[in-house]
Amino acid sequence: MHVIFTRTYSMQDKIHPELRSAVFTCANCSSTYNLIGSFYQDKFIVEQCQNCHSAYTGDNSTANISSSRTDAFKQRFAGFDFAKKK
Repeated sequence: MHVIFTRTYSMQDKIHPELRSAVFTCANCSSTYNLIGSFYQDKFIVEQCQNCHSAYTGDNSTANISSSRTDAFKQRFAGFDFAKKK
């Protein structure tokens, strides 16, 4: 027994977003990237791009800041004993 479908299905018109070109500019290094997508603006400014983000470059400048804060905390509370006494 063979079933033959006579109805054809097609995509609906005018429901898909329009593709636009946009320029993304890095605030740190001023690099520009041209991307295509369903964006709501033509120009975007991003804080960090792949050229200056520490995860991509391997630079540990953000880790150094957090470690210095940790060191400052340890120096401030160096005389205190937080261990429970029995």
